[in-house]
Amino acid sequence: PWDGTSFGTEASAQTAAATIQWVLVKASPTGDELIMGVLASTNILYIQTWDGSSWTSNWNTSSLSQSAFRNFDIAYESSSGDAIVVFGDGTSQLKFRKRVSGTWDSSDQNAGTALDNKPLWVRAESRPTNDDVFAAVVTTGSKVHALRWNGSTNTWGDEIEATASIAENTKEGFDIAFERASGDAFLIWGDTSNNIKYKEFTTSWQAETTAYASLPDKVLWVVAAYDPLSTSSKIAT
Repeated sequence: PWDGTSFGTEASAQTAAATIQWVLVKASPTGDELIMGVLASTNILYIQTWDGSSWTSNWNTSSLSQSAFRNFDIAYESSSGDAIVVFGDGTSQLKFRKRVSGTWDSSDQNAGTALDNKPLWVRAESRPTNDDVFAAVVTTGSKVHALRWNGSTNTWGDEIEATASIAENTKEGFDIAFERASGDAFLIWGDTSNNIKYKEFTTSWQAETTAYASLPDKVLWVVAAYDPLSTSSKIAT
């Protein structure tokens, strides 16, 4: 662990079953808490929290069916510090659990309506200007979906399925990023025609647009990040 000055000796978190396939850690914007998701080869997702000194097992779900892909993500609401875990459950219905003031939902909840097919990849990103969280999903049908968690009403909405399919659904060729100044969200992905496509969310989703056309080959992996300067609208992809 890091004590604020240096790293201590290697330590162990709580146990997860079988072979660990994916590990993801997100930090609270309001304190020292961390949330870690561990997806094992047994298709079980384990959620643990760090309180500043130790890890605690919170809950796990055995409903995931694609441990070869990272079909879960974690995001904190930017102001409240409440957290949300979004994941695929082996059906076309995306699921989630919310953590409010340190207490998790006791069972899996539906995130939006059913997708075109089973989730393979899931991304969730916190909006920097309020408590919204945007989630994006790539499915076994090679479709890209996105939806918004409204942090004010605690509901999912603004769900879309993009027209252009992703170039290859076995790769994480998509991401979500924001304009820091406006808080507008951008869903960005590589399509089957070697283009980089995007959709912008202002107060609703705007038309599907081409950012870069006719690249030399397929876009297989996409990472996007926003400039943290509060007056900036820059996004790097």
